[in-house]
Amino acid sequence: MASLSNRLRVVFLNCNNLFDAGEPRGSKTVKELSEKMEHLSQTIQSASVGSLPAIVCLCEVGSENLGKELAARIAPDAYHTLWSGVPNSKETGLMICYNPNIVQYSATADDGATRGISARCRWFATQFQLKSGSRGRFWLVLNHWKSQMGDQGISEHLRMNSASEIGDFFLEQARLATEAMLLIGDFNCEPFSRPFHKTRNVLRAVRERTFVLREKNRLAYFYNPMWRLLGEADDHDASLLKGYSPPRPPGTYRHRDMGWRTFDQILVSKPMLTKGFVRFIESSIHIAKPCERCSDHCAISVEFEY
Repeated sequence: MASLSNRLRVVFLNCNNLFDAGEPRGSKTVKELSEKMEHLSQTIQSASVGSLPAIVCLCEVGSENLGKELAARIAPDAYHTLWSGVPNSKETGLMICYNPNIVQYSATADDGATRGISARCRWFATQFQLKSGSRGRFWLVLNHWKSQMGDQGISEHLRMNSASEIGDFFLEQARLATEAMLLIGDFNCEPFSRPFHKTRNVLRAVRERTFVLREKNRLAYFYNPMWRLLGEADDHDASLLKGYSPPRPPGTYRHRDMGWRTFDQILVSKPMLTKGFVRFIESSIHIAKPCERCSDHCAISVEFEY
């Protein structure tokens, strides 16, 4: 097999209620909305570490038109878009922006039972094919699981449902086309939380690559590199040095009561850990703080070789 020499960068950002101006959860004025859009764009560009992302994943987007406008601000005429908003709903939707010169859109898991549709879409699965290099196919699953606000028992049950749905989708449908799958988004739970380990029967997001690389897995095992980024941005000894400045935020979301949490995550399946047609580069993970309070989440990005 030819060596992998191309790079593909994927960025995710929770847009924090990106609604039209004047809507109940939106910006108060058109000017405020324009400023928010510009700051969201700057945050995504910061997470991109100087390169234009091949794919940008967004959640909490109030309409397809707003998502397209944001994509145009990131890079004019660079992206095609896929929208998962629920028709006639006041809830936000998920949007995937992709560069058609790098990846070709192949398919969407458009059956409601496999897209996590309730009051709003909880996850959105799409398949892409690389247009050069290895030209392999992979699944991208964009997630925005149920918030922890409100009744904790109910919200956790809904997150557990999302995890089980994705595990079922991987085992029963997705891997018939390709086992290469990237899960990315705001899961509203930590890497060690129950939805990743105590689901009904299938999804397991683990910190041990060996579990993912086993020859025979009856469950849907995914490697979660965010385990390594929990808690602190650097070694304790380094944090005591004079003039120390953390190299990154110690999480991806700062809760007013609970401090930093790692709700935004990246999970990859077995083929992305091996020397197949697309390889996950763990050292490329980057977390960027949001600009000017445009969002309550950081942007996260990751690169792959192909």
